This record gives sequence, structure tokens and C-alpha cells, in this order.
Amino acid sequence: ARERMLKPNVEAPQEVLLYNTANQVTEGSITNLAFKTTDLKTGDELWVTPPLASGCLCGVVRHLLLTKGLITEKQVNLKDVKIGDEVLLFNGLQGVVKGIVRQNPL
Repeated sequence: ARERMLKPNVEAPQEVLLYNTANQVTEGSITNLAFKTTDLKTGDELWVTPPLASGCLCGVVRHLLLTKGLITEKQVNLKDVKIGDEVLLFNGLQGVVKGIVRQNPL
């Protein structure tokens, strides 16, 4: 996925979003992730990460962020991911990095 999708000779960090056969986002190719969204009931901004049931790995940083209440689990459908969406990418080596969806995943 990384070889097919990442642009060569680009120095900025890049990641590939992965999804399952139900078109539910699971994780990045080398990261877990969380998308910025708004709670429709309260209007609060929050970060949602796909649940383990979607097929994502339970990464160390993901688990830490969930435990501290900084992110919450919610299914993320591929059709709902849009260019310009804010996303957090995280793993044990790079920590947490904020990014923006730059290409339509469909």
C-alpha cells in the first residue's frame, strides 16, 4: 500500500489509510489514527479512533490515549473521510503527529 500510494521525493511525512471489506477505516499503514469530529449532541470537538472490532491493532499509544480519555472509539466509514479532515497519527516510535487528509481515499 505504501509503495503504491505514497508520492516519491516528498519530504513531508506521509501515511496511507487502510480499511476493511466493510469500507470501515481501520488504521494507517504504520500508525493508529484518530479523526477530529464534532459531537452532534454537545457540539464539542473530539477525536475518534476506530474500534478494535474494525480490525485495527491495539497500539501502545492508542491504548494510552484511550485510557487518558484523549480519544474515544467510534466506527469511521471510508465514505465519511474527506479531503481536509484533520487526523492524528500515532505509534510508539513517532508519538502523536497531526495531519490532514490530502487525497480522497475512494
